[in-house]
Amino acid sequence: MSASVRGALLFLLALAGGLSAQGTIDLPSLRNNPQNNSYPFAGPSMRYQQWFSALEWQLQSAKPIRVTGMWFFAGPGRTGVGGRVVDVEVTMANARPSTYSGTFDNNFVSGRTTVLPRQLITLQAPASNPFPIRLQFRDEFVWDGSSGVVVDIKVFDNGNGNQPYLYDLEYAPFTLGRTTRLFTINNPIARTAATTSANTGLAIRFLFDEALAWPFGSGCIGEGGRVPAHTVDGGLPIPGNSGYQMLLTGAAVQRTGVFLIGASDTRWNGTPLPFDLAPFGGVGCSLLVDLVATATVPTVGGGPGTGIARLPFPLPGQSSYVGASFYSQWIVLDPGASNGVLAVSNGMRHIVAFR
Repeated sequence: MSASVRGALLFLLALAGGLSAQGTIDLPSLRNNPQNNSYPFAGPSMRYQQWFSALEWQLQSAKPIRVTGMWFFAGPGRTGVGGRVVDVEVTMANARPSTYSGTFDNNFVSGRTTVLPRQLITLQAPASNPFPIRLQFRDEFVWDGSSGVVVDIKVFDNGNGNQPYLYDLEYAPFTLGRTTRLFTINNPIARTAATTSANTGLAIRFLFDEALAWPFGSGCIGEGGRVPAHTVDGGLPIPGNSGYQMLLTGAAVQRTGVFLIGASDTRWNGTPLPFDLAPFGGVGCSLLVDLVATATVPTVGGGPGTGIARLPFPLPGQSSYVGASFYSQWIVLDPGASNGVLAVSNGMRHIVAFR
């Protein structure tokens, strides 16, 4: 990392530091008059979705997060035996922020992740545990910070020959438009919901971590008809991670890659972002981050559009900047681009946290 980029990073992190940690979100936020409900795990086989509005999540987190697990609250009745083995699959996705569809797959807008591949889980007795169902995800789901969220649960076998039984989970009947549940019984691969219950939903605790590198915006076409892609390598933005790297792929070969780092993805010196680069020859391309510092890295590769550039980006070990965000993007000086001048990558938002 160049001295200018290192200095800029330290400056940005000093300005933007704040609290950050592993945490939990309990939703719905409105849980007056909780009731008991056996769906989806103790009903017949079914496909069940629960939609949460963007507002529900934004009340709990102002930033994108990595969701790592899901716990279900026991209902007030605490009735139900433990030990039944249920065959399930769980998927999460970013959804439309304020509405939903009765066609299940239409609720998967972006970031669709099968967080729990089909497997057997054992239910605990609600009377013995305030969270009798605890799902630790195999693959994390990333909430993008602005969308709604949908949880999709397919129950293939309820552990009782698919005959419904009493198993109390907490159910919120009056959530004022912030949640909705949709389901179809006796068909875990149904395409459409036979039942839609607006303003209702199960009470769920979501576990999350905050260290995150998240892409945003769009790049523009360079050599070989490819759009350069900005990702990261070497793990998460965690204090003391000496292996953190900025990565550029799909770029022109043997060209100059210019790495940009900034403190914002919305404004640069009073100018709104994205900023159209057409006046500088970059027709079809936009600047996505404000310019606090830059570094140049040559691209290497074996053919058009195969260029790669790496920029080591070791993160300081101190904890004072945990909770900070900074933003980055690549520009490639590329006469083979569609505009004959340059191509740019997507942007990346980096949120620094311990996990």
